[in-house]
Amino acid sequence: RGAVIGLFVDEWRTPIRGLRIAEFILNCESSLKDVCGVLNVAGPQRLSRYEMGESVWKVFGYDSSLLTKGNLKERMKEVKEKAKENSSIVPSDYQRPEDLSLDSSKAVRLGLKTRSFEEEVREIKEKGGWTQSW
Repeated sequence: RGAVIGLFVDEWRTPIRGLRIAEFILNCESSLKDVCGVLNVAGPQRLSRYEMGESVWKVFGYDSSLLTKGNLKERMKEVKEKAKENSSIVPSDYQRPEDLSLDSSKAVRLGLKTRSFEEEVREIKEKGGWTQSW
């Protein structure tokens, strides 16, 4: 629709499609019973929100000029300044960890099958959306 979208370059995630999590749980249910400690289930790539947006733009053929780089730290500074002038703005609403990436190597050893973010987006496009039966 021609709207410019800004995505942060300084926020990190390891995205995984819900379908891959469901497959993992169904395929290794018995081995999960013996897992001790934390079991992270995440995608194979540490990506910024901007990098994820780039993949979506590329796969769907969107106008790349409508995707812009944003900076979380700068945005938080702006919000804090605005909060000084407007008491309805609460700066803590924008505070969150920059890096939420996870190490899922234990899950991979247990059979987690992952694909790159771009491969997942491409499959979503080709198969018609998020509601794919398996």
